[in-house]
Amino acid sequence: MAPTGPLEIQEIVDLVVSYLKRNDIKTCVHVSKSWRRMFLPYRWRIVTAGSNVETYGGTSPIGPKQDAISNHRHLIRDLSLFNKVRGYDEYHYPNLRRLVIDMSRHASKSNPLLMNITTMAPMLADLTLVGVTAPSTFWETLSTHPSIRHLDLAYLSLDVDDASGLWRTCIKLESLQMANVGIDDRCRPENVVFAQLRQLRLHSPDFLEGSSYHMNLMLQSPMLESRNRRPQGRQWTRSCR
Repeated sequence: MAPTGPLEIQEIVDLVVSYLKRNDIKTCVHVSKSWRRMFLPYRWRIVTAGSNVETYGGTSPIGPKQDAISNHRHLIRDLSLFNKVRGYDEYHYPNLRRLVIDMSRHASKSNPLLMNITTMAPMLADLTLVGVTAPSTFWETLSTHPSIRHLDLAYLSLDVDDASGLWRTCIKLESLQMANVGIDDRCRPENVVFAQLRQLRLHSPDFLEGSSYHMNLMLQSPMLESRNRRPQGRQWTRSCR
């Protein structure tokens, strides 16, 4: 059936949304049933949830409620989770492309959220982890993920088993960024070729320019187009405090 109005043409809706703020999109969803159908996917495309850590140590919830996440999880493509997060690992996210998990303001033990949510997001290509303590088998599991291509790490510490899984994950990566990441010296990325890696940005004590770790990564990345010890462009999000 031919479109009967300009807002039934996908390219025009995309253009309109590009000029709208998130609150404007939310308003459009409530105009009518037809507008709800058109604008709802944009309303849920990017979601931020978790808790906001306040100055005096208290927390307040941020983002949509659990039942709303459950009902619209198939529309989410970009999900950012902060600090005290519960329940979000219970759902399957079939179209999730980018995931940010920032626990830098809420120190905790091994976090099952990380394992569950990455395994239930088959289309996940871009993963950012900040201040996260991963379960013992996480990195090995991530190395078998079918879609992961971009990895940003900050304020993490990896032991021998973690590092081994990380380097196997890097074999399929197109970009890798690490800031203040400590890696056990016994697990260097030797005899591994990172054939897909095109962007590499490092800002960690273990990867100072000229170090053996740094040189190994350079030599083992034949397709490298961009390298910089300090991350540029996207910065790790630490503003939700």
